[in-house]
Amino acid sequence: MSEWDGRDGAEKLAPPRPSLEEILRLADRPEAVESRLRLLQKQRDRFQKLLRGLAGVAASTFDLIEDCYIGGSFGRGTALNYHFDADLVVLIEGFEPRYAEQIQEILLDALEGNFRRGVEWRGQTPYTLKLGVGKSASGDFATVDMITTGEPPDYHMDYDEKRYYSGADSSRVDEQIMNFAVKHREFRPLVLLVKHWRNLGLDRFPADIRSITSYHLELLCMKVIRESESKSLRDLFREFLELVACSNNRLLVKNLNQYHGALQMKGKGMNILAAYANETLNMYHRPHAQLMSEWDGRDGAEKLAPPRPSLEEILRLADRPEAVESRLRLLQKQRDRFQKLLRGVAGVAASTFDLIEDCYIGGSFGRGTALNYHFDADLVVLIEGFEPRYAEQIQEILLDALEGNFRRGVEWRGQTPYTLKLGVGKSASGDFATVDMITTGEPPDYHMDYDEKRYYSGADSSRVDEQIMNFAVKHREFRPLVLLVKHWRNLGLDRFPADIRISITSYHLELLCMKVIRESESKSLRDLFREFLELVACSNNRLLVKNLNQYHGALQMKGKGMNILAAYANETLNVYHRHIRPGNTAACPCCGERRFLSAIGAVAHLESGNCSNCRGQEKAQRQILNVVSQHKQTQKFLRPMLTDGYGNAYGDSNPYQCTSCDRTFAKLSSLMAHRQDRHGQVLRALAF
Repeated sequence: MSEWDGRDGAEKLAPPRPSLEEILRLADRPEAVESRLRLLQKQRDRFQKLLRGLAGVAASTFDLIEDCYIGGSFGRGTALNYHFDADLVVLIEGFEPRYAEQIQEILLDALEGNFRRGVEWRGQTPYTLKLGVGKSASGDFATVDMITTGEPPDYHMDYDEKRYYSGADSSRVDEQIMNFAVKHREFRPLVLLVKHWRNLGLDRFPADIRSITSYHLELLCMKVIRESESKSLRDLFREFLELVACSNNRLLVKNLNQYHGALQMKGKGMNILAAYANETLNMYHRPHAQLMSEWDGRDGAEKLAPPRPSLEEILRLADRPEAVESRLRLLQKQRDRFQKLLRGVAGVAASTFDLIEDCYIGGSFGRGTALNYHFDADLVVLIEGFEPRYAEQIQEILLDALEGNFRRGVEWRGQTPYTLKLGVGKSASGDFATVDMITTGEPPDYHMDYDEKRYYSGADSSRVDEQIMNFAVKHREFRPLVLLVKHWRNLGLDRFPADIRISITSYHLELLCMKVIRESESKSLRDLFREFLELVACSNNRLLVKNLNQYHGALQMKGKGMNILAAYANETLNVYHRHIRPGNTAACPCCGERRFLSAIGAVAHLESGNCSNCRGQEKAQRQILNVVSQHKQTQKFLRPMLTDGYGNAYGDSNPYQCTSCDRTFAKLSSLMAHRQDRHGQVLRALAF
């Protein structure tokens, strides 16, 4: 059967469930793991609307309900998009455990009779009603655990009685976990990865044995993060698996909920889980080299750069192309030191080989399109009377001269008929830089075949570089786009097997960026990057592009390398859709990110507590409420009793009110959507 056959309606909105291998390939980009596994906004919106409707019907038909609270992993933002439910905590006035079953029956009857979307009983415990909500021909739209509880008494309770009040402590527990997530950005990606791993192994558990709960997993992830010396998602997931595989204490962890005991696993279930963790460690084991710091693979000049950013980090800057360029381009100290080194190499070569006419610093380093964390430079050496038949002999002469006379040290790193690859500036930590020394000369005026022409491509480098730099002057978006595209390419290099030539060249990427800019109607970096990815993902012409160098043929990619690159581009379009989709015209008023289709989406982002400048749902909603209440043009959208001074806006569950129909709302974004959908009015409550 298709995996969709086992999903509820809200879960069917999610993409196919990925393999563990697919998620682990994204582990160097935790934000990509989170984006791939977390709830989609449309799932969250539709499910939240359903839950509010459910709470509203319950409250209107049972007078003793004091409050309803949406909790659990759905409320905390740690639910998986393809498999989730929600906790709806119902606080009952004067609640006593002896009436719990009777209260559940009253609520079930009320919901079955009055909730128009349909409710069906799915199971029951002394503390919880499990409901299928939103009936349709394809099944329930969602599953809801309705937890009935009340204000805990102040006398001493035994364990069994305490359990009835654990729901009353949910909001405090959720706040603790969300605060932890704000301080530890790696928490949510780790939780989602761990839950996904758990779900992929559920078929190992017999029907009569329960697996580990999501809440238990979240507490274990907090424990791993607190005890780890690393913030790497790979390291943390490995440490989690080792904790499970080698656990002698039955994964005992203290419960944050003061009305519930410690959590643990034991017996056959624990043995199955430990075996699964051990199998995962063996199956997905990678050499330790892959866990080394990225600096271990850098040359000396590259070590001057800051840590390599994630793609998410760069896309957050996409509305400010100059910020993207500043974050990725060479630092001035790198440029100065590398240029001084190159001039030294050129000077030693010229002083020891009389036929050198000129030396030219070219390539991406010369054009200003080199990345600060990974680059080399082309040093074009023009030889008087150069002929291809003497190319190898000239390379040997130059190599001997540099090895013997360049005091900073030179070491051979590779060779082609046209180029010497040199490690320059030796130190205990390795080469300071890598230089491609291209030997060439003045092209003859007779007709040459393709193979002979290649020897003179270096002679055309200065003209090519001048063309590209002139293009960059006319198109200010060119350098930021090139740096973003090269960075994207580098983040995906591990997808290419060792036997396939390293991905697409930097020069090829620059020509493709020129093509995209010429053909695009937009100057937005987001749009241009999306159009570049679409070009790569849908390319049937093998990314064929005319070479500006008259002594070298057209550039293209083909075979397995092209297939890998196209798949990577397609995956990026899917994973980062919200950042680069067309129509992102609205920006968050707090962090400035322009990745929303409307002001409603921007406000919803801020209210969710996920804004980088305003973490935490409660804090964000308080700030928005504060802004709305302080401005005359927006005060009218608060409930009259609040503006008249008869209520506390911060304690009101529905502080916003539509001025056209008097309907109240818990969130400003909900009010904005309502006014647009029902009344055709755009409410600009904040500055966008």
